[in-house]
Amino acid sequence: MDEEDDSDTLREALALIDALESDDGPLLTGASSADLCHADSIQVASNSKPVKRQNAASKSGLLRDKEEIQALRQQLKELQHKLETLQALEMDGKGPLITTRRLASMYKAMAKRQRRSLQRAEVDNARRRQQVDIQLRATHNCLTNGQSNTLPQTLRSVPTQAIVSDTSTQPARSIRLEDLYRYTDAAFSASCFSDGSENFRFTQVLDENEMTKIVEIYDGWVVPFSADVTDRALWHFLSERSYWEESAYDLRFEKNGDSATAEYRATAGVGRLLLGGYQDTYSMQRFPSSTTAPSIIISSFIADSIETSEQTPSVSVYELAWLRVQDMRVIVKGEETWFARVHSSCRTRIDGGALPPSGRQTKLEAVTT
Repeated sequence: MDEEDDSDTLREALALIDALESDDGPLLTGASSADLCHADSIQVASNSKPVKRQNAASKSGLLRDKEEIQALRQQLKELQHKLETLQALEMDGKGPLITTRRLASMYKAMAKRQRRSLQRAEVDNARRRQQVDIQLRATHNCLTNGQSNTLPQTLRSVPTQAIVSDTSTQPARSIRLEDLYRYTDAAFSASCFSDGSENFRFTQVLDENEMTKIVEIYDGWVVPFSADVTDRALWHFLSERSYWEESAYDLRFEKNGDSATAEYRATAGVGRLLLGGYQDTYSMQRFPSSTTAPSIIISSFIADSIETSEQTPSVSVYELAWLRVQDMRVIVKGEETWFARVHSSCRTRIDGGALPPSGRQTKLEAVTT
């Protein structure tokens, strides 16, 4: 029942009480005259006292009915006054019904916002999980050495132009990693390392002729760990594991603190294109971070082709690489935290001088694709 029904009911009740009160007087007067005449006739006839007592009781009952009707009228007037007060509050937007409706609407809107926030959070979490998976796969691909395509994906780093040239491969064999450390600034001089980019991969052919190619590869990614944790994990992964996973057998492995050297043999190919057997020398050294410089890992990779029962010597690969880890300040849910930005810079020289001219270009393209 709403306010209009309540108001109509009260008005009908008051009208009924008015009608009862308007009939009260005649009813009481008529009853008194009739009773008196009847009492006189009875008194004349029999002069009976019980009849008088009955007339008095009838008068008292009518008076009580009138008092009850007046009390009901007063109660109805009070109810009508309260109803009018509530209706006035409703018109002003302050009534309990309006408040209840507003609360219900507010709770409904809050529940709707919570559902939408949950849906957005689920979508955002799925996107972030995908980004983390992509970064972890990229990290694994970047740090895994000894792949069968002879272009090692262990480190994507770059030396300066003078370190690996197209004139002779012999100088690269005698380079000391300590000497390469002073070329770190040159290795990371490309704009992608300083323009704020977080995730990138750039590959370009720096020099090319009929027998050789020099390829530069720049990589960058962000991991949700501190620089110190990331640096130690990368060094452990590189120095303890990555270089021998695809090797046929190891010839030599030495690790001493922040330096490691390995020699091994493997058979390499790209798809169904067999490139032959290789004897690889892989050296790396870690230069810990200081107050003025981040941690740097420098590696040298030389893969010389060897004659096997299936293939004659073909492609040789020489690679110098730099890997650095830096702190990166980020804001997550309004709070400051630290991630790690990883940069790698690599320069690789592929020498196909030992290949027969007829298939040289095909194999060089397969290696550098």
